[in-house]
Amino acid sequence: MKWDPYECQCLFLLLFHHILVSTTERFEVLGPSEPVVAVAGEDVVLPCYLKPNISAADLEVRWFRKDFTGSVHLYREHQDQHESQIPNYRGRTSLFSEELKKGNASLKLTGVRTSDFGEYECFVQAPYWYDDRSIDVIIKAVGTQPVISIEGYKEGGISLVCESKGWFPQPQVVWMDSEGHNLTAGPTETQRDSRDLFTVRRRAIVLEGNSNSFTCRIIQQLVNEIKEVSTNIPGEIFQSAHTRKVVLAVFISLAVAVGSGILIFYFVKLHRKKGISVIS
Repeated sequence: MKWDPYECQCLFLLLFHHILVSTTERFEVLGPSEPVVAVAGEDVVLPCYLKPNISAADLEVRWFRKDFTGSVHLYREHQDQHESQIPNYRGRTSLFSEELKKGNASLKLTGVRTSDFGEYECFVQAPYWYDDRSIDVIIKAVGTQPVISIEGYKEGGISLVCESKGWFPQPQVVWMDSEGHNLTAGPTETQRDSRDLFTVRRRAIVLEGNSNSFTCRIIQQLVNEIKEVSTNIPGEIFQSAHTRKVVLAVFISLAVAVGSGILIFYFVKLHRKKGISVIS
């Protein structure tokens, strides 16, 4: 069989490439299997490293997000490249230069913001090989201790409002009675401050019972955070609410009676006047 010189050359190059990749550059990019939880306002490290732990100092290390155009951080040709960096990350990202030589391509992100929430990709490339790893980042901010206040009397009961500030992601607000049963409550009202953190507020109308103790619980299941506060409403306040309800009912009845009397008076007066006009 006669070999063409060009085919021999291609075969040799392929074989050389295979040997080169197999012996010197093949690696695996590893990272955490669980999401990384970061606290808003603090710094966080997103782990990423090579196996085997060959030096990454001569490789390209690119951190990016699939839902953004541009890079979160790009290291190439032995230095950081900022031209294509997403503006939101400028001045907030860095690699560990000494650790790169040990195969550590982890990213440090300073001053964590709520907008940093999402999926990140650690991509490492050699001339003839590359690999990557996805890392989920969850941003959390634990809010203030909830505060319960009495708004007044409404719908035959007492209107309570529970409020807590500085949460991320948005938490759940649950009202409960003394036995831990959920109470019927209005919708949760939310506001976001300049740091994009949530203020939550929810109202419940409570009635007098065997125990006048009520609890407001703030639940953030994603980051496993719970805060709660309880309040006890004295029976006298409910009695006052009942008294107001009775007084209001009496007042309405009197108003209706007086209004009806005035209408009857004017009706009779008008009827008599018409009668006099007809006789004349």
